[in-house]
Amino acid sequence: MRRSARQSLIGQLAVGVDTETAREARTAAKWRAADDIDLRRALAEHYRRLGDPAQAGRWGIVFPGWSQPHEIARLRLFLLNNADEGNFVRRFLDLGRKQPVPAEVVDLVDPAFAERAPKDDGGKILLGCAGGILTLFGVIAILWQTVSVLWRGFIGEPVETTLAEFALAGAAGATGVLISVPLWRWPPNHEKAADPEFVVRRALELLDERPAEGRPMLRSLARTTDDPRVRHALVDDARRRGHPADAGRWGCPLAGLTTPEEREAYAAVLLRKTGRDPYNRLVGLSAVGGDDPSPGDIADVLRRVGATPPGPPPASADVLPPRLRWWVVASLPLLVGAVAVVLSPASAQVISGLAVALAAAAWATVCLVAATVRDRARGHRTVFAACAVVLAATAAGFAITAV
Repeated sequence: MRRSARQSLIGQLAVGVDTETAREARTAAKWRAADDIDLRRALAEHYRRLGDPAQAGRWGIVFPGWSQPHEIARLRLFLLNNADEGNFVRRFLDLGRKQPVPAEVVDLVDPAFAERAPKDDGGKILLGCAGGILTLFGVIAILWQTVSVLWRGFIGEPVETTLAEFALAGAAGATGVLISVPLWRWPPNHEKAADPEFVVRRALELLDERPAEGRPMLRSLARTTDDPRVRHALVDDARRRGHPADAGRWGCPLAGLTTPEEREAYAAVLLRKTGRDPYNRLVGLSAVGGDDPSPGDIADVLRRVGATPPGPPPASADVLPPRLRWWVVASLPLLVGAVAVVLSPASAQVISGLAVALAAAAWATVCLVAATVRDRARGHRTVFAACAVVLAATAAGFAITAV
């Protein structure tokens, strides 16, 4: 960043009013604050002038002694309200990889990552891209060789492709898959924790030590994790405080965790808000996941407010048979036929015709299976059935020609 542009940005932040220019300067400064200590200080001082203690503490906490006690307290609440099972403290403070977590919030961080963050994913991403390119090259090369060999063999032209070319393309594709698949399956480094239990355990400890901090941390975790200990702790805390509606709110997604009286109290809270669907309000308040529309005792809460839980989501067309691997297996006769043509060019026309006939017959079978899936839309089933008929006729034609 040029010095003049940097100084201009710092100057735009040296105001105590929330203008459009200041908002644009804040956005630009946040992108660069991790690598520019002066911009970070300007951003912190700007938020202090605006009277936003949480954001002032967020950007100023890295300067020893700069943040005021009330800014640190508001910053901690901000972090706790955004807690998840990843390195949320480092992420929201925008700390460098080798920058230690400030002492004021270090108790919220897995000790393994207090001094430095996990290694980034840069090398993994580059290696994964290389593997993906190799895989794509191998697949395209094999497809090109297969189609070219079968076409030349079927029309009687000389076949010049050698097995070495097939082997080279196959080796490239296989190498790419061996590189890419393990990398795609590994979780990102920033989500790996030396102690996977740390965040939930720390939230439970804070609930005992400082309930005003432990409570928001557990509520945030209820939205970002499915660990049942989180909801059990929130329900127990609500009961200790004599808040049955809160117990019903956080406990109803788990079957048998709440009492009928607590669910009734929660239902009364849902009914106070008019003009909004009770189910959508419940989803927002109780942090219900989208995979199951009415887990646990939610149906009982909805019955008490006179609403019915939604049914299971309709099956999506992209998860219905046929699977992608079915099409791949059905296409194997083409590859086998191409290799056979190279090995036996004298019978190239017969082999090519039979290979295409077998592949078309296999595709017709897959389409027929797809047409019989009742969960699929009727129009889609009709298209698959028509494709099955056309492919079956194609298979018969190539078989007759080859023979």
